[in-house]
Amino acid sequence: MLGCTLVPVFGILDLWMVPDHLWTVWGIRITLVLIMLIVYSLSFQNFFRNNVQTLMSIVTILLGMGITGMVLISETAGGYFYYAGLMLVIQFAHGLTRLSFINATISTIIIALAYLFIAWGIKSTPTEIIINNSFFLFSTIIIGMFISYSLEFYIRGNFWQRINLAHQENLLKSEFYRKTKELDKIRQLQLAILPKKVLEHPTIELAVSSRTAAEVGGDYYDYCIDGSGRISFAIGDATGHGAQAGALVTAAKVMFSCWSEDEDVTKFINHTSKTIKQLGLPQLFMAMVAGKIDNNKIEFAGSGLPSALIHKAITGTLEEIPLKGFPLGCVASYEYKKNCVMLNRGDTLLFMTDGFPELFNSNKDLLGYEKIKNAFCEVVNETPDKIANYLKRMIDNWCDGFPLQDDVTFLLFKVKSHNDKAKQIIYNKF
Repeated sequence: MLGCTLVPVFGILDLWMVPDHLWTVWGIRITLVLIMLIVYSLSFQNFFRNNVQTLMSIVTILLGMGITGMVLISETAGGYFYYAGLMLVIQFAHGLTRLSFINATISTIIIALAYLFIAWGIKSTPTEIIINNSFFLFSTIIIGMFISYSLEFYIRGNFWQRINLAHQENLLKSEFYRKTKELDKIRQLQLAILPKKVLEHPTIELAVSSRTAAEVGGDYYDYCIDGSGRISFAIGDATGHGAQAGALVTAAKVMFSCWSEDEDVTKFINHTSKTIKQLGLPQLFMAMVAGKIDNNKIEFAGSGLPSALIHKAITGTLEEIPLKGFPLGCVASYEYKKNCVMLNRGDTLLFMTDGFPELFNSNKDLLGYEKIKNAFCEVVNETPDKIANYLKRMIDNWCDGFPLQDDVTFLLFKVKSHNDKAKQIIYNKF
């Protein structure tokens, strides 16, 4: 379209250059414009893509021959200056048309040789003018060759880069799908090792919630009832999250399953810590608490988790039991202490991982431990399921769609009250 504009515009110069053959020259210009419009219209057809180099080479040669024809028919000195139009055609061929280096070079050399043949062999143009014009024409061709070669080099390099990027993208997609499937299998394995049965106990109710920040979480919880009715439980948080943390969770599950009925909680925690240390996993530890509930007494040991909360139903007070110390597997030898608490009917216990109080919202505000304590006290008289649902809604409202930055897990125990027992008797009766 640029060529279709410039060719007729330069026709104004014909008024001074070749006034003797004005209409003939204008006829040539109109013919050239029509040829370019035809090729332009063909560029919207599918076959043009495979023939673009040939068609554009023909257009270039026809443009050059048209201007050379103007030189041939002119009878005044003004015709000597039309070689400047050939310089524009040469630039046109080596740049805007994106002709290949070979096609652009051949086309422009044909144009230059045609001009020399007409100017020297037919028109008898003065030698000094031919030398001058030839110098500028071939200089333009040489410069154009560098331009077209550079453009082609860049286009080919860009093409191969796109091919290589597409190949790398396909490899990354394949690797992504492969790892996604592997992570999904690990996630399914992790879910499989968590307790599936709801705890059924004559005096203790339990509720649990666990959310992961990645496909594979680093939080862990477990519980079981032995033959004498004692409840064994554990809650832990491996450093970080992902596949490595998931592997440590699996190891914790194995050790919990091997926990004998008569083994003391302190002995179990110390043994678990030494086992994790012996695994030799770099910078991978587990904050963990394990315990047993036997009749009206709970014993638990561990460290690295937020303080356990125990609400006393008789006094209506909330007690905090710090769980400070080295995470399991952090040091070679560390004696973990045991906590022992006597329980009464209606007492409620809450254990949690640090992802709960360290929960961030979209404004980067921290939930904090105090808000959890207040929320816990608001619903502590409800059943563990209702307390857990209330805390989960609190998490949803606080995050408000903002993704979790860490896994969030909490474990609730409640000693059934007399009213709960009476309700159960009435329920069983009906």
